[in-house]
This record gives sequence, structure tokens and C-alpha cells, in this order.
Amino acid sequence: MIRITDYPKGRNAAVITGHLNAQVYDVLRDMPGRKKMVGGDMVFEKTRTNIEYLQEVEARNGLNILWDLKERLESLEQLQEIEKDAIALHKDPELPPEAFKFQYKTQPMKHQEKAFRLARDREAFGHFLEQGLGKTKVILDEAAYLWSQGKIDTLLVLAPNGVHAQWVNDQLPIHLPDFVKNESLVYTSNHTKAFLKEVDKVVRSEGVLRVIAVHHQAMQGKKGVDFVRMVLSGGRCMWVIDESHCIKTPGTARTKAVMRLRNLADYRRILTGTPVTQGVEDLFTQLKFLHDDVHGFSSFSTFKARYCISVPVYGHNVSRFATQIVGYKNLDDLKTRMDPWVIRLTAKECLDLPERTYSTREVEITPEQRRLYRDIADEMITQMDTGQIVSMEQAITRVLRLQTILCGHLKDDDDVVHDVPTNRVKSVVEIIEQMEGKLVLWARFHKDIDNLTAALKKYNPVSWDGRTSIEDRGLAKQTFLNDPECRVFIGNQGAAGTGLDGLQTVCHTMVYFSNNFKASDRWQSEARLHRMGQQGTVNVIDLVTPNSVDGHILKALKNKQDVAVNMIDLREMIV
Repeated sequence: MIRITDYPKGRNAAVITGHLNAQVYDVLRDMPGRKKMVGGDMVFEKTRTNIEYLQEVEARNGLNILWDLKERLESLEQLQEIEKDAIALHKDPELPPEAFKFQYKTQPMKHQEKAFRLARDREAFGHFLEQGLGKTKVILDEAAYLWSQGKIDTLLVLAPNGVHAQWVNDQLPIHLPDFVKNESLVYTSNHTKAFLKEVDKVVRSEGVLRVIAVHHQAMQGKKGVDFVRMVLSGGRCMWVIDESHCIKTPGTARTKAVMRLRNLADYRRILTGTPVTQGVEDLFTQLKFLHDDVHGFSSFSTFKARYCISVPVYGHNVSRFATQIVGYKNLDDLKTRMDPWVIRLTAKECLDLPERTYSTREVEITPEQRRLYRDIADEMITQMDTGQIVSMEQAITRVLRLQTILCGHLKDDDDVVHDVPTNRVKSVVEIIEQMEGKLVLWARFHKDIDNLTAALKKYNPVSWDGRTSIEDRGLAKQTFLNDPECRVFIGNQGAAGTGLDGLQTVCHTMVYFSNNFKASDRWQSEARLHRMGQQGTVNVIDLVTPNSVDGHILKALKNKQDVAVNMIDLREMIV
């Protein structure tokens, strides 16, 4: 007989004692979570995966186990019942007539009502709804429902910079039901006396739903983290992370801060249309934010060992412990674990949207561009042949230099940016002159946006990138929507490609002057026009210089992959 009890020296650990013969040791070594030998006993983390593994072994191999983990086993049984009910509701989300009759302010579409009914009573839930399906409305309905039940008094939203203000200024007046009394606040990193006075007013308000919106960057510094901690500690809070793939990397300061504070929230929600941008490893912290037992792993390394196929990476300046993910496994198991906790819906499933058409506009390279491009490409090939380029980061930096040349500028060693003759801007002008109506123009670099704004002055353009203040972003949007003389919206995919709604009501054509390397930014930016409210066919045009990095970047993005540069494909990319 073996016995499993709480380990006195570990808060979340248990110990296996008793008759541990060779057969038992072989079984214990295959536990998926962390474990170690202490003396002659096995100590392991009380993660869900470890406990369920031992329960399966007990049933399958006939091991005689005396369990002394009453509290932990009871919590898992309760969780399994919740998951069972959730799966049943997934299959039939209709509620009985006596269920709570919710007073929507704006009538939901069928998929929004389904998401609301699945999530509204759950302490933790993920809305993996593709861009344009109205996740914000669903959350505001959920918050109203929970507030009416006396379960929360605060809605804390963590969203991309600029999008966080739209939650309060644009979406709250439209979708929050009228029966919900509320006070709202948009966080700013500049803690002026006026801002702190407004904070004090909102957090002291009673009998209302406090709606507080904070931008992602706030979680990267002590001031912002302390503010979020204060909000979470000051009431019964539902914490929503909009575009939750922002916490996909476990080692970043933002993710660490979020994970430290998550248990201060009574209710937790994650929202994203792109939960996986690189691979299933992106899901680890997003699901863990909801609950430790969604996937049941406490560490990123054990999660990867279960679901990722990795191989060692060798080379100069590479740690001997470095690995690269080359494939995935056990994905049916991961899906089974996720299903009770999330709803995944695509625009194709839910909306009768017009189609998207894709085309490329070839841009002829200028002689100066060709000379500079060839010089840098030859230098890179020489460095590869002599082993001087040794990391992905160095390779990407060099590819970026090639991309800037194609866009019409190049930064020298003194960080001075020089203009390079280009036909790209001319191509944009030709597109505008050949079409009617308005145009959304996406550009990667600040220099691109500045050059385009100056060159397209007669079309009264507005711009939106990381330098644009919250106030100016709102003005840019309203000008593009309401001013017939303003024909062009120039945006950076990373800044304006997420959370911005309304452009689809006045425009159905977009041009990519330059792409960045993130697939999620590409999908998100396309969804600014391809979403609810679009009445026409969305035309997506990419500017491409033949026989250059443009084609390789576009190919990766269309395959929904980030542009990852390695030594194997770098030569093919630049020649």
C-alpha cells in the first residue's frame, strides 16, 4: 500500500510514502507535472494533471492507494461538475423560461446571446471570438448581470492603449443596460492632481458599477501595477483582459504582474480572436489566468513537455539548454480540457459578411534602392558564410533594414534616417485616384506614416500610431467617419489594428504599404473593415516589390504565421 498526504514543507505539494518498489517508481516517473525524490519518498505538486494521472494509474493498475488529500480532491470534484454542466450548456445553451430575464440595452445577435449565457454565471471564462463579433458587448452584459446579482461592484478592463479608452467612451454608453448605475474612469500614466481626484471619486462610489479601463503598458511599471492592485483590492471585481494574447509570454514583466494579481479578482475573463499566434504554447498563461486547473500545469516547462515537440538548438552564443518547438502532440487532450472554459467562434460561423478579395500591386524598385538592397544582402550572405550572424534577433534586424529600404528610408549607424527614392508612395496615389470613396492605409514604420501623411495632404488624411494621444485618436476616428473630405486613414497595425471599430461603415478598401512580422496584427488589422456593419466586398491590396523580402513576409502572414527568420531560410529570403 502507498499513501498520499500533504507535504508539510510545500504549500502546494503532496508526498507519496509506503511500499515504493521498482514498478511503482516507474509509474511515478511518468507523472506529467513536477515531482522529485526526497529520501525514499516521492514529492509532487498537487496539480490537476498529477492527481488525475495517479487516479488513472490506481484504476488501471490496481494500485492500493490511501488518499489523504480530502480538500484538494473535493475541489477537483466540484470543478469537474462545473465542467460537466458547462459542456452540456455548450451543446444546448437555451435556458428554461424561469431563468433570469435579462434587460439588454442593445439586442444581441444569436452568437452574442450564446456567449453571454455560457459565461454569465462562471467565475472564469474565455471568449475566443474572432474580430468583429462584438466581444465588448458580451462582457458589458455579463458585468451588468453580475452587478444586478450583487456579485461584483467593479469591472476592471485591461486593454491595448487607446482601446481601453474606447471601452469607456464609446462602448459603455451604447451597450451597458440603463438599469446599471455606473461611474467610469480611463487610466492614464500621468497621475495629475485632477486624475487622482477622479480616481478617488470613482473608487469611493457606492451602489454603482465602477468601470475602470487600464492600458496594457501600465502593467509593465510599478505605478500601474500598484493602481491595478488597489482597484482589485477595493471591491468585488471582474477582471477582463482584452486581447489576452498580450500575456502569452510567461517571462515578461507584464505577464508576471498579471499572474501575481489574478487571484485578487472574484471573476476573470479573457478576450481575444487570436488566442494562438505562434503555437499552443501561447495558451499556457492565458488559461492559467482563468484557473490553475484549466490545463492543470503549474510550470511552462511541464506544459510544453506535454503538448510541444522540442529539439535542441546548437550554435554560437546559444545556451546548451536552448530548444526549439518543431511540432505539437496531445492536442485532443488540451482541447478537452479547454472546452468547458471557453467559447470559440469565427466570423464565418456567425456572420453573413461580404467576401474579402486580395490583390498585390507590384512596385518597381528604384536604382538607389537596388544598390542599397544589394549591398546589405551581399553583406548578410558573407556574414552567414563566415558564421558571423548567429541569432534570430540579428537576422531579423538585418531583414528589417532591407524592408525599410523598400519603403523609402534607411537609418545609418548614427541613428540618422535618410530618405531613399521609392515608387511606393506613387503607387498609393495611383490607387486612390483610381477608386472612389475612402481608404485605410496600413504602414509599419513611423517614417512611413510621416511620409504618407505629407504626400497625401490633398486627401486630408488622418493618422493613428503609437505616438498618437488618446484624444487625437478619437478625433482621427471621428474625422474619418464624418468628414467627406477626409479620404485616407493611415494607421500602424500594432496601434490601430486592434479594438478600433466603425471604419467598416464608411470604407471597404485597405492597402498595406508595409507589413510587420506579427500574424496577429495582420488578422486584427484586416478585421477593422471585415466585421459587422460592412456592406461591401472588402478589398485588401498589398504593395510588393518583386524578388524581395516583401514576398516572403506576405507569404508567411497569409499562412497565418509570424515571420520567423532563421539561418535555413534567410538566404532564400534575401536573394
